[in-house]
Formats: sequence, structure tokens, C-alpha cells
Amino acid sequence: MRLKLRTWIKFCAFFATCLFLVHFFLAVNDQDEKTTMDQSGKIQRKHLDEVKNAGNVGMLHSDDRLDIHPPIMKGGEIGNFEPQAEDRQGPGEFGRPVVASKEEKDEEQRLLRLNGFNIFVSDKISLDRAAKDMREPECKYWHYPTKLPNATVVIVFHNEPLGTVIRTVHSVVNTVPKQYLAQIVLFDDASSKANLGEPLEQHMSSKYGDLVSIVRSKHKGGRQGLIRARVMGAEAATRGQILVFLDAHCEANPNWYPPLATPIALNKKAVTVPLVDVIDAMTFEMRPQSTEHAQGGFDWDFNYKRYDVPEKEQSKHKYQTEPYWSPVMAGGLFAIDKDFFWALGGYDKGLEIWGAEQYEISFKTWMCGGEVLFVPCSRVGHIYRQYVPGYRAYDPAPGPTRAGTEGASWGDLNHMRVAEVWMDEYKEDFYISRPNLVGKNYGDVSEMKAIREQCNADKERNSFKWFMDNVAYDLPKHFPRPYKNIIWGEQGLRFSSEIWAKKVFVWTGWAFRMATKSELRAATASVQVRGKDGFVIVTLILNCDVTDYLYAVIKLDDRAWRVTEGKELRYNEHCTNARGDSVINVFCHGVKDYFIWEYHQVCSPLSSCNIHSKTVSGPVLSSVSCKRHQF
Repeated sequence: MRLKLRTWIKFCAFFATCLFLVHFFLAVNDQDEKTTMDQSGKIQRKHLDEVKNAGNVGMLHSDDRLDIHPPIMKGGEIGNFEPQAEDRQGPGEFGRPVVASKEEKDEEQRLLRLNGFNIFVSDKISLDRAAKDMREPECKYWHYPTKLPNATVVIVFHNEPLGTVIRTVHSVVNTVPKQYLAQIVLFDDASSKANLGEPLEQHMSSKYGDLVSIVRSKHKGGRQGLIRARVMGAEAATRGQILVFLDAHCEANPNWYPPLATPIALNKKAVTVPLVDVIDAMTFEMRPQSTEHAQGGFDWDFNYKRYDVPEKEQSKHKYQTEPYWSPVMAGGLFAIDKDFFWALGGYDKGLEIWGAEQYEISFKTWMCGGEVLFVPCSRVGHIYRQYVPGYRAYDPAPGPTRAGTEGASWGDLNHMRVAEVWMDEYKEDFYISRPNLVGKNYGDVSEMKAIREQCNADKERNSFKWFMDNVAYDLPKHFPRPYKNIIWGEQGLRFSSEIWAKKVFVWTGWAFRMATKSELRAATASVQVRGKDGFVIVTLILNCDVTDYLYAVIKLDDRAWRVTEGKELRYNEHCTNARGDSVINVFCHGVKDYFIWEYHQVCSPLSSCNIHSKTVSGPVLSSVSCKRHQF
């Protein structure tokens, strides 16, 4: 009896121990799951505390990433997030074009002038239309992890048409799996259109409840400009671990969120960028921007450029549709871990209105330990406005007024801030391209310099040279670093057939050509150059009505021509070249097979000088007198 009792007691003790162990492991696993999925809880607080305490992006360790697997390609097995095929009928469905009738053209043009795109056609299209699937076929066979972080989508608008704002929101809700869409923040940057007030609020509230939050800049000090409005929109994101920034005239392709979020789940310092496709401004047809993959780059004038993905980057990937490195992103459509965004300081709040923000967020991402990835299987359509005579969609933002900014736009000053904070000695290449900006007042950048100093303990990587050598290594092949300037200047204008060019001879619009009798010509006008009172007068001897030509001249850009140490006559990234008996502008590729310009100072710095142009073995083609004055 005692033996049976002891046996029974042992059995009960063993069973109780097993139950305890099972409960313990389940509790641990459950806690891990809660920690993984509760994106607004312990993980977020942990990272924010680390950033606040250390001021160092390097503290966001990869060990803290979600415990998930990389995406898996299963050829022949449709991916786990692929949507069911839809059978939809109606105008514009699946990205098909919609064309107004002849009787509707007047109203179409009126609305086009008001909005920059064809709202007359847009209003014929369902707010829930199905997008054209422009992904490569391989994308349909990726299987993504299911434990992905959720997101807040931030959308800024200013006087956008109501229909495209709503369609953008509908597109997000219809295409992001509901378990991953935590919030949509609509940030209204001082719109004056009445229907963007209460009608927009009523629509969003009745359809989506508290999923959509509308924040108004009028309650936050008035018009902010796109860049600062995005920062304030991100500040209003109270849910979600990922921030996704979109414009207010976008439509997403099927299954765009899982491929965009997965690299961030694997590496919190990854910034992911969808491929941006075109929604035609007139017909709302959806079409791919390009059939080839490209990296994002820039010339030294800070114009965004696309170029082929280098073989070194292609060799890293087994599949054509894997995310790949890009030095910079194109604009404002991207996803980023919320903690990482704030650790980087968000956008520089000294950047005003619009311009340079894509370079700033890209440079700081790379130099602070992150990476910018283009994601081929995540695609978003975007309307590129069509500017027509009478266009007045936006209330123009006032230009710079502080002392020392005369002659500079907000975009100019924004680019200066980025160059001064992030580009080290390479900023001189920017100023070679934009010498008229030297000495302009770009404001206080001490806060952003402090963020750069703290963001990465690896000081070698925290340099622009590291960025150029390791990330943008192929960029100089396409956009060579510029030669230093010898002289430079800008063009002036009188309302007559004479163009007055102060300081240096510059012609910034028409292509010159050398006609068969060796006269220099522009369009159908002959060009004569003569000096007068220290200025250059370029006279057009016209063969038809003068007003046609003066209109073209008035449209000229005001940036400077310059003569470089490489003997280039250069405007932006273009050099003056000879082709047969014509004088043309070509891309400055750094190879000395284009037109050589020589500069000879035959006088004191404040009196007349000469510029001569010639081929390597040919005669002088033209000369101009000018008043030398660098400013």
C-alpha cells in the first residue's frame, strides 16, 4: 500500500513538473510574440530610450530586429500575400486611359489649369479602382514573413483635388493587409479649398473611423511647406512601427506593402523605396516609368539622375526582383522604421518648402549606418503634374527674405544646407556648379551637424568619401566631378533684339550652330557679338518677327555659364561642342573629345577680357569681350 502511495506521489510530482515546464515555455513564447507584435509597446519605448540616452543611431542594434525569416522564392507557388484576381468594369479600371469627348474639352482644360492634372477625367474613375499590375512576373512567387511590423502612412496635401486625396487613401486601405495598417495621417498644409475641410473629414470619419487622422497646419502655425509638413505628420503618428510617406496623388500596385516592410523588419536601419510608376496627368492611364532597373543618383548641380545598376550590385542577388542598393531615393515615397527616422533627426527642419530632402535623408541614412533599398516588387503609381498656361493649383509660398539670401531660392538654400552638413570636401563640386550661391545665408546647421557627429561611431563610414567609394562608386562614371571654374557669370536681358550679358558672355537657351558660311546662328537669327561700355551685346539679326524670339529669350534659365580648368564652356552638366558645322550642347562626360574653350586674360581683372573657343586643331570660331567680375 505504501509502495503504491509513493508511486502515486512520484507520478503526481512528475506530472506537476511537466505542466509547470509546459506553462513556462508557453508563457515565454507568448511574451516573445507579444514583444514582437506590440509595435507601440516595449520595442518602441526601448529604442526611443536608447536614442535619447545615447544620441547614437549605432545603439539601434540589429539584434533587436524581429525574429523573422527573409522572403522565400517558391517558383510555381503563388506568394502568400498575393491578392485574388478581380473582375472589375468601369472607366479607368486596371489603369486603362480615360479620354474626354470633344464636347467636354473646355471643361477639361479649365480643371486642368486649376489642378495641374485632369480632374474632369479623374472624377469619372472609381475611388476604388483596381490598379494596373506593373510588377515583374517573378514578384508573384515571393513568400514573405507574416510577423511584419505595422505602419502609419503619412500623406501631406496642399490644395489637392479632393478626389485624388480620397483615391490615395482608398488605395492604401485596399492594398495593405489590414493587420499591418495601424494609421493613416493626412496632413493638410494650409489648404484653402472648402471641400478639403468638412467634406473630407466626413468622408474619412464615416468610412474609416479613427484609422484616418486629419491634422491641419492652421492649428500649428500656418503653412509649413512639404518638408516640415512631413515631419509634423510623422509626429502625429501615434501607432505603427514603420512610417510610410506617400504623396496625395498616388495609387498602389497589388501586394506592395510586404516587400516594402520586410527589409525593415530584417534591418531597422533599412530605408525602402518603391519603384514609382506614372499615372498620366491627362488620361490617368497607369504605365511603368521604366522597364529596366536603375539606381538613383545626382549630378553636381543636384539634379536627380537615374543610371544602370552596376554589375557589382547585380552580382549580389540571385533573383532579378530582390531589393537592391541605391545611393539616393527619387523623392518622397519611402518607408523607414520610426525609431530610426527620429534618431536621424527626421528631416532637417531648416529645409524649407520643397527640394533637397531626398538627398538629405539618403546621405544621412548611409552615413549613419543604414542603407537605401529600391524594392522592385513594391510599386506605386504617381501623378506627375502637367503645367499648362494659366496653371494655378498652388498658392505660391513666399521666397527667402532673410539677409544674405538675395537671388537664391528655397531650393538653392536647401541644397546648400545638405552640402554643408553631409558632403565634406565634395561640397566644393556643388559650389563649382553653382558659384553664384557661395556666401549665401543658408541658416544655422549646428543641430544637424551634431546629429551627424553622434549618429555613427564608425567615423570612416560617417564620411562622404566613404559614401562615394562604397555606395555611389559608379556615379562619377556617369556624372564626372567638375573641373574648377576659371570664370563664370550670368545672363541679363533687355526687351529688344539685343541681349545684354553682364560679367561673362552667356547664352542659356537656344542651341548655337555654325552655319555653312561660318556665321554663328541661333534658330533663324544670325548672332553678332560686340562690346559696349564694358558689357557684351549679343545682337540677333532676325529673319522674321522679333517677338517670337524675344518670348523664347525671356524663358531662359538664370543659372551661370562657366569656363572651367578643363577648358569646358559649361552650363549645368552640359558642354558646348562641335558636330560637323554645328555648335551644340552635349553632356560633359569628362573625355576630351568635345569642344575646347580657352580663356585669355589680356587686361586687368576689372576691365575687358576675352574668351576664345576652338577645336583642338581648328581655328578660333568666336570671341566675346566681357567685364570680368566674380560674385
